[in-house]
Amino acid sequence: MRSIPVNGEPTPAAVLALRSLAVTFPTAYGDIAAVRGVSLEVAAGECLGVVGESGAGKTQAFLAPLRLLPATARVAGEARLLGQNLLVLPERDLDMIRGRRVGMVFQDPLTSLTPHLTVGRQIAEVIEHHGLAGGAAASERALALLRQVRVSDPERRLRQYPHELSGGMRQRVMLAIALACDPALVIADEPTTALDVTVQAEILALLAALRRERRLALVLITHDLGVIAGLADRVVVMYAGQVVEEGPVAALLSAPRHPYTAALLAALPRLDMPRHAPLAGIGGVPPDPRHLPEGCAFHPRCARGDATCRAQVPTLHHGASSRAACHHPLDGERVRP
Repeated sequence: MRSIPVNGEPTPAAVLALRSLAVTFPTAYGDIAAVRGVSLEVAAGECLGVVGESGAGKTQAFLAPLRLLPATARVAGEARLLGQNLLVLPERDLDMIRGRRVGMVFQDPLTSLTPHLTVGRQIAEVIEHHGLAGGAAASERALALLRQVRVSDPERRLRQYPHELSGGMRQRVMLAIALACDPALVIADEPTTALDVTVQAEILALLAALRRERRLALVLITHDLGVIAGLADRVVVMYAGQVVEEGPVAALLSAPRHPYTAALLAALPRLDMPRHAPLAGIGGVPPDPRHLPEGCAFHPRCARGDATCRAQVPTLHHGASSRAACHHPLDGERVRP
């Protein structure tokens, strides 16, 4: 397992390195701690899967470095892209990184695409904005990108509007926009949500192929552990704004060390389940980010929670297969696939 220092300098191979990243949203009802001291990194050619329940802070941790959060958000820590701390850059400099060095694939392509512009114009606009080509050359590049992401009849699609395309085609267009300027990093936020199973498989296969061909650093944010298993090299599990476990995908999914990771895996349906067997669930609910529990945030839902868990916040510790933030890790306990 590649060692990642929690508070040290990023490794030389890191494309993106977050260090003690924190995101807080002030509200009339108190501060919301959406991200709390997250440290992680992703290398060129690597796919990092980020998983957790809704509200775990997965998306906010990756929108914050690009300043895509509401203006009221307070962001602290470091977010280094190829060694450069994005959090201290002037807006003009950051604008030349968004779309150029970092591509984004958002969850809902229909609302992410501009409804009154053709697909070709939207792809060409990114290319022109970053000065890579203009006019006919930008349109030719847009057409080549549609071919690369395997859009059928790309010459016709270039002239169509987003509402004229299927969900899978729109997601391919989002990929084309994300790849338009040959970025070093692509962040895909729930890229297969609301797509049928066949289209999901096609999009995931496309992401895998593009990562190999371009040696992209790919961050895949999802709640779907099946997607993670099929595409990611390493997995980060988040809960209540913190990383609770991190490790290679095969080791973490077969022998999780954190009880929360084990509970997520136990909740997955299996083909060998008895016909009328109830699905397992995680008792309780995620904590209110305005009033987080003392100690380990997961302890109210954890069968292993004790006085130590209620009093002390656990830190990430190395084990045989992963790093886990738990006072009582599940060493050696395997989970059925």
